[in-house]
Amino acid sequence: MTVFTEYFATTYDLFAPVRSGEAPQSQWDRPDRRNEVDASVGGLPSLLTVAAMDARGTADRADDVIAAISARGPGPGGSRKPDVAAPAMNLWLAAGDSNEMALRSFNSAGPANVIGAAALLRQAGVRRSLELKALLINSTTGTRWDPAWGWGAVDVGRAHAQRQGVVSGTVAPPAPGCTAAARPKAPSRQRWPGTARSSGETRGALPGRAA
Repeated sequence: MTVFTEYFATTYDLFAPVRSGEAPQSQWDRPDRRNEVDASVGGLPSLLTVAAMDARGTADRADDVIAAISARGPGPGGSRKPDVAAPAMNLWLAAGDSNEMALRSFNSAGPANVIGAAALLRQAGVRRSLELKALLINSTTGTRWDPAWGWGAVDVGRAHAQRQGVVSGTVAPPAPGCTAAARPKAPSRQRWPGTARSSGETRGALPGRAA
């Protein structure tokens, strides 16, 4: 399943946010939580792994924390997973049985919120999945990677403001028999510091993140 997921995500340019995973309750109070990300889903390089934020029932982002149930990184082989965090727990939602609002928690709401953010950015002109992934990671509220938060909480406003900074291109192998000395010089292209690369492709990134 892992191989097929990676193949379809990279071949067909799929934008696929997934949750980082659910940690068993017996681990919630441990101070040394690490390496809980599910290798078969949340640990896949091509997917955007989302940690579950606890909104604490308020609109104020300053009091948000990572939910105890959210799996901590790093991912397989020490990979920096999760990538980002998004609200999933203690959210005010429309109640299904009345016209009132109700406080609800869904671990899967994190990826759903990220999909909504990506849809807005796609409407704003960011089309390719790798560009969306790079933009959402580089515009988060964090400044460094953290095992619980990833690169930080998704910030749609910052992502929209920084959307013009996304650049992408391809890297082709040299022609047969072409030595380094004789190889034609590639046209110069401005690239933001910290640009990530994956599967022979340059993914646009913005200042403030190391790939």
